Amino acid sequence: MTETRCAVCECPAKSSCSGCHAAFYCGKPHQKQHWKQHKAACVPYKVAENAELGRHLVAIRNIQPGEVILTNQPLVVGPKQFSDAMCLGCFQPVTADSYRCACGYPMCGQRCAASDAHKPECEATRRSGRKLEIDVSVSPNPLYQAVTLLRCLALRDTDAWRQLEQLQSHDRERELSGRHAEIDEHAIQLLQYLGVDVDKEMVYFVCGVLDVNGFEGHLHNVIGLYPRAALLEHNCSPNTTRTFNDDLTLVVRASSAVAKGAHITTSYTDPLWGTDNRRYFLRQSKFFDCMCLRCADRTEFGSELSTLRCPQCEEGRVRCSAPLEPDAPWACDACDRTLTGAEVSQIVQYVGEKLVNIEKGSVAAAEAFIKAFAPVLAPTHFYMCDVKTALCLLYGKDSEDETTVLTSAEADRKEEIASELLAVLEKVYPGQSRLRGILLYELQTAIMRKAQIEVESGSLSALDWRMRAQACMDRLHETVEVLQREPASSSEHHLAERASGELEALTKVLAVTGMRAFMAGDA
Repeated sequence: MTETRCAVCECPAKSSCSGCHAAFYCGKPHQKQHWKQHKAACVPYKVAENAELGRHLVAIRNIQPGEVILTNQPLVVGPKQFSDAMCLGCFQPVTADSYRCACGYPMCGQRCAASDAHKPECEATRRSGRKLEIDVSVSPNPLYQAVTLLRCLALRDTDAWRQLEQLQSHDRERELSGRHAEIDEHAIQLLQYLGVDVDKEMVYFVCGVLDVNGFEGHLHNVIGLYPRAALLEHNCSPNTTRTFNDDLTLVVRASSAVAKGAHITTSYTDPLWGTDNRRYFLRQSKFFDCMCLRCADRTEFGSELSTLRCPQCEEGRVRCSAPLEPDAPWACDACDRTLTGAEVSQIVQYVGEKLVNIEKGSVAAAEAFIKAFAPVLAPTHFYMCDVKTALCLLYGKDSEDETTVLTSAEADRKEEIASELLAVLEKVYPGQSRLRGILLYELQTAIMRKAQIEVESGSLSALDWRMRAQACMDRLHETVEVLQREPASSSEHHLAERASGELEALTKVLAVTGMRAFMAGDA
C-alpha cells in the first residue's frame, strides 16, 4: 500500500481532507495552512474519461443527499436564440416604456445599460451606426437571436474562450439536421445587418456549443455556459439537482446518496416526460440516443409514465415491448391487443394537442381532461402527471392566485393527487428535488385542512391531531430545506419562506397543546 505524505511537509500523513479525501496531512496545523491553496481543488469528484462517455465526473467519496458537489459561474449568459424582449443586464421583463440604451435595447435603467454583460451587443450595434427599434410585444423577438452569440465571440483570446473551445458542438450532426441553414436565416443575417465580420464556421461552432451544453436557469428564456457542469453525464433518473444563485452561479447538489465510484449524473430533460419524448429531445438537441436503465425499462421503474390503457380490454396496460428499439410494437399485458409505434404516436399527439388547449388556471377544465382521457392513458401517464401537477397547485387558489379555504372534498382530492405524484417522483427522480419540495408543501396543506375540519366536527382527538401535525411539520422542514436554495427572487424561494412561517406557527401550537395535554394527564 502506498504511504501517504503531507501536502505541506512531505512527512508521513494519516489524516485526510474531510471534503475530498484526496489531500493528506501530518496534522491540523498543516491542514489549516494548506487550505487556501487546496480550497479550489477540494471537490468530492474526479474527472474521468472513456470512449463511450468522453469526460465525465465520478465520486471519489460517498456524497450525502443535499451536499454541494460543485458550484460554477457561467462563462457567458444571455438570451436563448429565440426569446422575448428582456433587459440585457438583469434579464427581467421589459415594457414599451422601459429605459432605452443608446443602442436601442430596452433595459431596466442606466445601471443595466452600463453593465459589462451588455457591452458586446451594445458596442456592435453602435459601431454599425444603427439604433435598433425594438417592439417588445413581438414574441419571439428577432433582435435578440444573436445577443448571446456576440457575447461568446467577445471572449476570443481569453481563458474563457479556451474553456469554451473544449466543449462539444456536434457541428457535423447539426449541419445534417439543418441547423446551419437555420442559423444562416436568423443569427447570421442579424450579424450582417449590424456589420459584424462573420466567420460562419465559428458562428456554427458557438451556436452548437450553446445548444448542446447550455443550461437554462430560473429566468425565462435565458441560457448560460457552465464548463464544469457540462461534464455531468445525462441520466433519466439523475442523482443530482441544479439550482441557481441570484448571480446565476450554478449549484449542483446530490439529490440522493452518491456512493464512492458512482457516476455523478444530471438530467437534460424533464424527469417526468415519457421515454419517447425524452429520447426524441435528446436525439434532436444533444445528438445521442439515451440507453439508460430507465429508458430500457418498459414500466419506467414502475412509474408507468408512458403507459396507455388498452383500447380492447378494460384492465390491460399497453407498453412498448422494446423501448430502445425503433418501431417496436406496443403490447397489452392482459390481452392479445398490440399497437404499432405509429399508432401510439398518433394517440399521444392527439392528447397533447388537447392538453395545449386546456383553459389555464381552471380546476374544472383540468378535471374534465383527466376524466376524458382516463380510458386512454394510465393514471400516471406523463400527460396525466402534467395536468395533475397543475391541478394540485390550483386547489386552494382562486383566479387571482390568492389562497382560499379548501372544502373537505377539495382537500381529499389535493391529498390524493400530491401523494400520487410524490410516489411517481420517488421512482424516477428519488431524493431532494424542487418538485418534491413543492408537492410536500401542497400535501401537508391538504392534510392539515382535513384535520382542521375533523377537529371542528369533533371527529378527531387532540392526540391524533398532534400526530398529523407532527408529520406535516416534517414535510414543512423538507420543503424549507430544499426550496430555500432557490434564488431569492423565485416563486420557490417565496414558498420556502411561507412554509417556514407555517412551520414556526405549527411548532408553537404543538408546544401549547402538548403542555395542555401534559397538564391534563393525557400526554
